[in-house]
Amino acid sequence: MATIIKNPNPCVLMLLALEFIVASASSAQTFPSFGAPAEQSQLLLDAGVSSAQVPNGLYTSVLMSVYSYGGALNYSISTNGTTSAYNIQASGQPLTSSVGASTTVPYIDCLASHPSTCSASVGVFQGNIYITYADANTLGIDVIEAVPIANNVAYTFRLVYQSSAVNLTTSPAMTVFTNSDGIPQLVIIFGSDITNVNNAFYELTQSGSGTWSLSDSNMGGDPNLNISSASQPAVAELNGTLWLCSQQNNSSRYMFVYSSTDGTTWSFNGEKSLAMGSGGSMVVFNNTLVLATQQDSSAHDLFVFESTDGTNWTANQYTGIQIGSTPALSLYNGDLSLQFQSNSGDPTPLFTALASN
Repeated sequence: MATIIKNPNPCVLMLLALEFIVASASSAQTFPSFGAPAEQSQLLLDAGVSSAQVPNGLYTSVLMSVYSYGGALNYSISTNGTTSAYNIQASGQPLTSSVGASTTVPYIDCLASHPSTCSASVGVFQGNIYITYADANTLGIDVIEAVPIANNVAYTFRLVYQSSAVNLTTSPAMTVFTNSDGIPQLVIIFGSDITNVNNAFYELTQSGSGTWSLSDSNMGGDPNLNISSASQPAVAELNGTLWLCSQQNNSSRYMFVYSSTDGTTWSFNGEKSLAMGSGGSMVVFNNTLVLATQQDSSAHDLFVFESTDGTNWTANQYTGIQIGSTPALSLYNGDLSLQFQSNSGDPTPLFTALASN
C-alpha cells in the first residue's frame, strides 16, 4: 500500500529532491567535452605526442608538447592550452652537461623497423622538466632535463640518464607517484624484449636523490604480467595506487590493466573488453582515471576510457575526431588538454583541444 503524505513540509520536499539530484549525478558517467580541435599547421609530427604544464623562463608556466619530426626531438609551447607556437628542434642542440658520451641532444629512434618507439614523453618532477625517449643510436633509453632560460621561451638541455642495457620496443610513459612509504618518485615505463618475452615491461625510477634505478618491474613469472604491448603504455596515480594500462600484444588489442601501491611490485587487474588502436595517454581528472587512445578500426576515432577505481571502465567514442597515433592528455590550469596527430598521413599536423573542468 502506498503511503500518502498530506501537506508535506516544503523543507522535507526540498531535501528529498536534492538527494535525488545528487544520487542521479553521482551515478551518471561524465566524459570530457572537448572543444573543436584547432589545427597547428606549422607543427608536423612523425608519430605520437606528449604534453605537460611546465615552468618557463618568460611565462610562469606553459603547456609543453614534445614529439618527433624527421627523427628529431622537437618541442613547442602554448600559453593558452590550444594555440601552440615556438616550434623548436631540440635534437642536435649542445648539452650543458651529460652523463654519457653524447655532447648534443640525441635523436629519437624512428626507424621503420621500430614503428612503436618514435614518440617522447614529458613530465615535471620536483620542479624539474624531464623528457624521455628511445635513443636513435643505442636503441636504449635517454632522459634529458629541460632547463628554462631566464626571460626566454626556450630551454637548455642536460642529459641526466642514458642506458643501452635494454632496447626499447615501445615509447616510454612517464608519471609522478608517491609510494606507500610516502616517497615521491618519477616513474618511466616502457616495453623491451628479453629472453622468451616480447615487449616485457621495464621500469626506470628516480626518487629525487638523482639516483636512477632500472628494473624489469618485478612482474614475476605470470605471462600476463610479462607481456606489454606493441605501443606506448599509459600510467597515472589514483588515490595512492599507480595504474598502468597497455594494449594487448596480439590481434585482439584489448586493454590490460595493472596496479602497484609501491611503484615497483605490480598486480594484474585483468583484461578489459575495450580495444586500443594505438598507445594510450592517461591522467586523473575530477578524481577519475581518463585514458585517451585511437579507435581500433579504420575510422581511427578518438576513444576515451574512464574509471573511478581502476577496475570498472566505460568508454566513449568521439565521432568526428580522428587521430593518427598515440594522443596526449594533460592537465593545464585545471582543464584537460588533448593533443593528437592528424589522421591524414605522415608527417601530419598537430591538433589541440581543451575540456573545461
